[in-house]
Amino acid sequence: MHVDEAIALVAAPTRARALEARRHVRPRISARPAVLDTDAALRAEVKLYGDDNVFKRFVIRKGHGDDAAFEDAMAGADRIIEGVYPTAAQEQMYIEPQGMAAHWEDGRCFLVGSMQCPYYVHKAMKALLGCDGDGVVVTQAVTGGGFGGKEEYPSMIAAHVALLARKAGRPVKLIYDRGEDIAATTKRH
Repeated sequence: MHVDEAIALVAAPTRARALEARRHVRPRISARPAVLDTDAALRAEVKLYGDDNVFKRFVIRKGHGDDAAFEDAMAGADRIIEGVYPTAAQEQMYIEPQGMAAHWEDGRCFLVGSMQCPYYVHKAMKALLGCDGDGVVVTQAVTGGGFGGKEEYPSMIAAHVALLARKAGRPVKLIYDRGEDIAATTKRH
């Protein structure tokens, strides 16, 4: 969990009423030690992903060699430079903030939102809702740029509106204001 990650969902007919209702939510949370870097995540007692807390591994190489070719190249190198190179977070600053709407009709979930990759949202919603491909209909609204910021995160907002719409039995729309968008969403990739 991180600051600004959703732990509860509140829906209301207006933003003002939703914000008022939010003040009455009293989550019960047990404090856990913060895991703030890769080394700490690898040492962490609680494993969220597999037995080593590594969600994905990426190997980046120039060319088309395999592992053996890579090892041969490294063994024959005059100089090897290794290090950790941190990069700062960067906000994409797309034109409109993250937003999504959902409604249910005849057991199917219909989603419309600002996104770059509707097929990511479709795949995520099938898994979340436990339905086949026809059970979720995703429509990409006109999107004023995304620059990578509207690839994965719209699936999170879609999950929120889909669950709220199903629970409420009526359409639900969620649009972040700029501050919420900057605080809560993923950054550069």
